[in-house]
Amino acid sequence: MGTINKKFQYVWYGTCQVPNCEEILFENLDNSVLSGIESISTLGDTGFLKYDPKNAETNLDRFECGKMYLVKLKNEIVDTNGINLPNSLSSSVESLGKYGVTDNCSQVPVTTPTPSPVSSPTPSPSPSPTPSPTPSPTPSPSPSPSPSPSPSPTPSPSQVSTSCAPSNFFTTEEKGNGDEVVIDGFGTVLFKDDGMLSLNKSEFKNPSPAIQLIVKDETDFMVLSITLTSLPDNGVSPTIFFDCTSTFCNGKCYSATVEKQANGEYLAILKEV
Repeated sequence: MGTINKKFQYVWYGTCQVPNCEEILFENLDNSVLSGIESISTLGDTGFLKYDPKNAETNLDRFECGKMYLVKLKNEIVDTNGINLPNSLSSSVESLGKYGVTDNCSQVPVTTPTPSPVSSPTPSPSPSPTPSPTPSPTPSPSPSPSPSPSPSPTPSPSQVSTSCAPSNFFTTEEKGNGDEVVIDGFGTVLFKDDGMLSLNKSEFKNPSPAIQLIVKDETDFMVLSITLTSLPDNGVSPTIFFDCTSTFCNGKCYSATVEKQANGEYLAILKEV
């Protein structure tokens, strides 16, 4: 049985710890702790097949025997008891080289470990107690009172920002692929990748009918689709930041300059900071 309790953890399913390897539907797991699952063994037309508990049209729905997966947990579950998954092997130093992985357990013998003999401890003889002499009582001197020390105040810890943007920027909560956020005085943000968006709202101060701002990375992958309701001044190119928390760029920070295009819409290309 494998224990999954890290934010990102590889899982091999189908270890033949039981005679028959059966598939497990993701809907039978505790989806309150799952952020997503990707099949590393299966590559679809648009990349690895993915399971998103919040998306009913997901293209992956079960653990299949003999395949490898990447499981992502929600932050509050990390380093707890996590999820115990039968007939699986989760990645850790202790689990290396312990099992193979297969989709057909009928051809793999299930070995029974040989129990190690338990040696009976040799009882130690109990020594005969030596009687202790009764000492004569010594009068106790009256102690001088010691002044109570004044406790040193404990400094309050400084709050640490989780964003790579300047402290005066507005930062959204961490969002996943498909999540939508409405930012007052800016617009509506549709996330196409996991992460947090940061911006200086004072640079978008001109109310406007809805205009599109597309945010891409350097591979032309769309990271954010934003419907602006407030625009920057003419000739001003604001800077935005994106803290990426998805599987393949976890912890990396990106920034981009918002540029107005010839068609009146806006474009920003993210580059790693």
